[in-house]
Amino acid sequence: MHFRLPPSIHQVEAMWRLGPCASCSCVSDVAPASSSRKSDSVDLRPLSAGALSASQSQSPRPGLYTARHRVTQELAALKVLDRRLLRQRATRRRLRQEVRVLQLARGHQNLLQLHEAKAVGARVELAFELARGGEVMRRLRSERDASRVLQQAAHGLQFLHERGVVHGEVRPEHLLFSDDEPDARVLLAAFGRAAPWRSLTLRCRPKTRGFLWDDVHHARFVPPFLLRRKNGLKWTEAVAEDKGGRLVTNWSETQQIDVWALGVTLYVMLCGCFPFGGGDGREDNVADIERRVLQEKLTFPRTAHC
Repeated sequence: MHFRLPPSIHQVEAMWRLGPCASCSCVSDVAPASSSRKSDSVDLRPLSAGALSASQSQSPRPGLYTARHRVTQELAALKVLDRRLLRQRATRRRLRQEVRVLQLARGHQNLLQLHEAKAVGARVELAFELARGGEVMRRLRSERDASRVLQQAAHGLQFLHERGVVHGEVRPEHLLFSDDEPDARVLLAAFGRAAPWRSLTLRCRPKTRGFLWDDVHHARFVPPFLLRRKNGLKWTEAVAEDKGGRLVTNWSETQQIDVWALGVTLYVMLCGCFPFGGGDGREDNVADIERRVLQEKLTFPRTAHC
């Protein structure tokens, strides 16, 4: 496709109109882009549910569309953000980090590609590769299928890890097929939590000892060593203030977050349910899930899709 990313830091302001900090996207540091600047995308349509994760991330309230390039007529997944949402420094930082990671992910066939990002009037547009095949879970029919998905997802993760990046949110719903063909590529998507490991902020809440990002779904993918470490901390206000509740201290541990989550994802692909009794009809909460992961033995159901 002929969407393009800035080849160098110094060319970003002209191409993206997002400010002088390149992929950093510090949009509040410059005047708004001219309202006469045209989008390269036309024929916008809401992105179908099956391909939703193709451009979904943790950035705030994105509008998700399929779009056709004005010149090439090729389709892409377009995420549209209201620039007013980027007035907060933390929000700009998250978007900056997401774009930086997506640039590091360029060129790998098993990572969803960002083609272009720029400001258009009051909007910020991010054009992604369109994963026409939708989520892999919709098309899995055999262990052979699951094996192929695992292999390609692992290749994408290896590419990120070799560049010092942790994905942080490997989930079944974030694995997509590039198209509807039998040999479609597997794409790892959703880079909203991805980060260079040295800037990873995996922390706990001092009062509840809960992860800052936790909920029942995400708790199923947390590796045991993090749960033990979180539960073993003696929380005081001093610890919270001085150490910030940081749970990951080196790159080897950071990689385990993605590897464990990929293992949980494989279990879901093979069995149709979560390991350690999650989602088996019992009422789940974060504390119960953590206890099961730490105390229960891993078992496999006699039949899949339990």
